[in-house]
Amino acid sequence: MRTLTLLALVGATACKPLPDDIVTPEPESGTVVLARAVEFAGGADGVSEGFDLDNAVTARGDNTGCGIQDYTSPTGAPGIDNAFASLMPVITATGGQALPDLVQNAVTSGELLLLFAMSPEDAAGCIPIEVARGGSAPMIGTNGLILPGQTFEIDRAQPSANVTCAHKQGDGSVLGSGLTLRLPLHVFDETIDLSMTNGTVSLIDNGDGTFHGVVSGGVSTVEVNENVQGFDAIPSVLVGAIGAALNQIADLAPDASGTCQQMSTSIVFEGVPAFLFPDEGGVPADTDAPMDTDAG
Repeated sequence: MRTLTLLALVGATACKPLPDDIVTPEPESGTVVLARAVEFAGGADGVSEGFDLDNAVTARGDNTGCGIQDYTSPTGAPGIDNAFASLMPVITATGGQALPDLVQNAVTSGELLLLFAMSPEDAAGCIPIEVARGGSAPMIGTNGLILPGQTFEIDRAQPSANVTCAHKQGDGSVLGSGLTLRLPLHVFDETIDLSMTNGTVSLIDNGDGTFHGVVSGGVSTVEVNENVQGFDAIPSVLVGAIGAALNQIADLAPDASGTCQQMSTSIVFEGVPAFLFPDEGGVPADTDAPMDTDAG
């Protein structure tokens, strides 16, 4: 499952009036995609979605990646870093089965609306992407998912992030790196505030009205442990198990002694087209278009 929103940034250039018989083309706009289904990427049978974040293919016990074995992508690419996938069985075994539901509930309720704003490709082949948080409550379809084609505002009180130059790939996807994404989130009475650094994002149009996306990067093990230690609503055995496992699965950002300080994490999502209010710099919605409450 996945969820995503790409904002469109439209530029305007001052120019002299044109003769009446010349048609002025509409400015090219980007695409707005709403993240409506989000989950952590798993690692069944050694296969995981994600990216090679440390530019090394690591086998168990190697000097690279603190010896944490890499995964292979679904298309067969080696070196995929996703250490968090190995932590998921620990969470499940110690009473954390509800974690995926908590994440998705946060999306559906509007607490975690990720908007990815993708501008048109410039002359240098760069596609800027802004990642922001939506501030509007979404409408839900009969399938329990956020409906496509909705118009959203950006919650400017929440942190945003940017990829300055993503590029189109041979398979039609857009790929960019250098993302630092902070995600403060309130779940029940708990507050989670984590940052993903040196992240990579990929977005591809599935051709059926949905998008598939992957965001992958490093998360500080110290930051994760500090968040988990403050949770009152989860079993203490789960808190202890996660704390003990974090240092064993860290695979990024080694310090001077060679100890890795970050855990690679991959998130996958399904996205649907959306719009932004004009004052957000987005494409206005087609108000004459009917909304299908069973769509998607």
